[in-house]
Amino acid sequence: MKTKNNVLLIAVVLALLSIACASKKATTSPEQLAKLQEMVDSHAFRLEAQWANPLATQTVNAIAVSGLLPLGRSTPNRIDIFGTASYIEFKNDSVFAILPYYGERQFIRKYPPTDAGIQFKGVPRDLEIAFDEKKRQYNFNFDIESDTGEGFTVNGILFQNMNTTFYINSSDRLSIAYSGLIKDPIDRE
Repeated sequence: MKTKNNVLLIAVVLALLSIACASKKATTSPEQLAKLQEMVDSHAFRLEAQWANPLATQTVNAIAVSGLLPLGRSTPNRIDIFGTASYIEFKNDSVFAILPYYGERQFIRKYPPTDAGIQFKGVPRDLEIAFDEKKRQYNFNFDIESDTGEGFTVNGILFQNMNTTFYINSSDRLSIAYSGLIKDPIDRE
């Protein structure tokens, strides 16, 4: 079972990398690059998720077959969440997140669960945002815990064209990835 999950995780990561490589080809203006660097330097930016990419497990496939996924362009491993309040926001030394979760929960800390999504807020442990000179992108990672005690490890990429992809590993559920846009929290729509 664990090998099957690892194979699925690798397949999702490879799919996301191909999307990320395609998005790198878009041209960026010097103004966009300067804006991204300013937001990263000030730790004031918001990652607005437009797609959720869960592991395509038997349970997620069953949900898709039953018609419970959002209408539109959604598939079991790429769910359209555009227009929902789905984000990670960096503000000074804190990080806030509200994200829908599609996938399998392995452990429930309180019953009944009051929120099925991923939510956390606070000062993360080991926050690192570094510019990769060779790939011309920012990579970030941090660890944080929710109010219920669920632990999260978050890794992501900030592309020059203001797109982002980030991955969330949880102590209580299977991994999930998201992709979307980088926004300035002041002038977001």
